[in-house]
Amino acid sequence: MKRLLLMLVVALASVLSAAAASPRLASEKFFDGSYGGRKAVTITISEQPGQYYRCITVSDDKTLMDALLKAFEQDRKRAEQYNEYHASSLHNRLISITNNGELIRVGVNAEPDGANGMLFITGARKAFE
Repeated sequence: MKRLLLMLVVALASVLSAAAASPRLASEKFFDGSYGGRKAVTITISEQPGQYYRCITVSDDKTLMDALLKAFEQDRKRAEQYNEYHASSLHNRLISITNNGELIRVGVNAEPDGANGMLFITGARKAFE
């Protein structure tokens, strides 16, 4: 009986620790500091009480835009919601992912040339812990 109870406690602790894990989004790698010095890149990070926002804007760098789109598609596999908007000059996509009971939104905007656009991640600070 003690053994069964111990196994139950360990299983419950494992589930709870997994539920409170960092979201580990593929898109987060663009905010690790290694892209900030590039000529074609602007990075914005904003923290408000309880809210977190990160954005990377790319100008004339098709290779980096392709990497942003690839990371977004990896994150899309985990999304609960997906929205897409096409216009002649812009392609917008937005996904929603829940982590730690909070909503994270990841969006990407790409211009038709494939070399210009932006990616953002926003949500409650708790969602990223």
